[in-house]
Amino acid sequence: MPQKLFDLAEQEGIIVRWWDFIPPVRGLYWAPKDLPPVIGLDNSLQYDHRTLRCVLAEELGHHFTASVNRTFCSYRDRIWFSREELRAHRWVALYLNRRSS
Repeated sequence: MPQKLFDLAEQEGIIVRWWDFIPPVRGLYWAPKDLPPVIGLDNSLQYDHRTLRCVLAEELGHHFTASVNRTFCSYRDRIWFSREELRAHRWVALYLNRRSS
Protein backbone atom coordinates (compact mmCIF):
# COMPACT_ATOMS: atom_id res chain seq x y z
CA MET A 1 0.00 0.00 0.00
CA PRO A 2 1.26 3.51 -0.76
CA GLN A 3 1.09 4.53 2.89
CA LYS A 4 2.79 7.89 2.38
CA LEU A 5 0.03 8.94 -0.02
CA PHE A 6 -2.66 7.86 2.44
CA ASP A 7 -0.82 9.77 5.17
CA LEU A 8 -0.71 12.87 2.96
CA ALA A 9 -4.46 12.60 2.33
CA GLU A 10 -5.07 12.36 6.07
CA GLN A 11 -2.83 15.38 6.77
CA GLU A 12 -4.85 17.38 4.22
CA GLY A 13 -8.14 16.36 5.82
CA ILE A 14 -9.20 14.32 2.80
CA ILE A 15 -11.59 11.43 3.37
CA VAL A 16 -10.59 8.34 1.37
CA ARG A 17 -13.37 5.85 0.57
CA TRP A 18 -13.54 2.64 -1.44
CA TRP A 19 -16.32 2.12 -4.03
CA ASP A 20 -17.27 -0.14 -6.90
CA PHE A 21 -16.85 2.14 -9.90
CA ILE A 22 -17.86 1.29 -13.43
CA PRO A 23 -14.75 0.90 -15.63
CA PRO A 24 -12.82 2.78 -16.81
CA VAL A 25 -13.26 4.95 -13.68
CA ARG A 26 -10.78 4.02 -10.98
CA GLY A 27 -10.83 7.11 -8.80
CA LEU A 28 -12.32 10.52 -8.28
CA TYR A 29 -11.72 13.68 -6.31
CA TRP A 30 -14.67 15.67 -4.99
CA ALA A 31 -14.35 18.83 -2.93
CA PRO A 32 -17.80 20.17 -2.07
CA LYS A 33 -18.00 23.61 -0.56
CA ASP A 34 -18.12 23.60 3.26
CA LEU A 35 -17.39 19.84 3.49
CA PRO A 36 -14.14 17.88 3.66
CA PRO A 37 -12.79 16.75 0.29
CA VAL A 38 -13.24 13.10 -0.67
CA ILE A 39 -11.15 10.74 -2.77
CA GLY A 40 -13.01 7.70 -4.03
CA LEU A 41 -10.98 4.67 -5.05
CA ASP A 42 -12.21 1.60 -6.90
CA ASN A 43 -12.24 -1.55 -4.77
CA SER A 44 -10.18 -3.42 -7.39
CA LEU A 45 -7.20 -1.18 -6.56
CA GLN A 46 -6.81 -2.85 -3.17
CA TYR A 47 -5.16 -5.77 -4.98
CA ASP A 48 -3.05 -3.74 -7.42
CA HIS A 49 -0.72 -1.56 -5.37
CA ARG A 50 1.17 -0.11 -8.32
CA THR A 51 -1.99 1.15 -9.98
CA LEU A 52 -3.37 2.25 -6.60
CA ARG A 53 -0.29 4.42 -6.10
CA CYS A 54 -0.80 6.10 -9.48
CA VAL A 55 -4.54 6.64 -9.08
CA LEU A 56 -4.30 7.93 -5.51
CA ALA A 57 -1.43 10.24 -6.46
CA GLU A 58 -3.44 11.64 -9.37
CA GLU A 59 -6.47 12.30 -7.17
CA LEU A 60 -4.23 14.03 -4.63
CA GLY A 61 -2.85 16.03 -7.53
CA HIS A 62 -6.37 17.32 -8.14
CA HIS A 63 -6.56 18.38 -4.51
CA PHE A 64 -3.38 20.43 -4.77
CA THR A 65 -4.01 21.89 -8.23
CA ALA A 66 -7.77 22.18 -8.80
CA SER A 67 -9.28 25.64 -8.81
CA VAL A 68 -12.97 24.66 -8.55
CA ASN A 69 -15.31 21.74 -9.19
CA ARG A 70 -17.30 21.99 -12.41
CA THR A 71 -19.79 20.18 -14.56
CA PHE A 72 -19.45 20.02 -18.35
CA CYS A 73 -21.74 22.57 -19.97
CA SER A 74 -19.78 23.66 -23.00
CA TYR A 75 -16.70 23.06 -25.08
CA ARG A 76 -14.91 25.67 -22.96
CA ASP A 77 -15.68 23.55 -19.88
CA ARG A 78 -14.12 20.53 -21.54
CA ILE A 79 -10.97 22.51 -22.29
CA TRP A 80 -10.89 23.71 -18.68
CA PHE A 81 -11.21 20.11 -17.50
CA SER A 82 -8.32 19.03 -19.73
CA ARG A 83 -6.15 21.75 -18.22
CA GLU A 84 -7.13 20.65 -14.71
CA GLU A 85 -6.12 17.08 -15.60
CA LEU A 86 -2.80 18.29 -16.99
CA ARG A 87 -2.05 20.24 -13.81
CA ALA A 88 -2.86 17.18 -11.68
CA HIS A 89 -0.64 14.96 -13.84
CA ARG A 90 2.26 17.39 -13.55
CA TRP A 91 1.86 17.43 -9.76
CA VAL A 92 1.88 13.62 -9.68
CA ALA A 93 5.01 13.41 -11.83
CA LEU A 94 6.88 15.86 -9.63
CA TYR A 95 5.66 14.27 -6.38
CA LEU A 96 6.48 10.70 -7.38
CA ASN A 97 9.83 11.74 -8.87
CA ARG A 98 10.85 13.42 -5.59
CA ARG A 99 9.82 10.33 -3.62
CA SER A 100 11.83 7.95 -5.80
CA SER A 101 15.00 10.05 -5.76
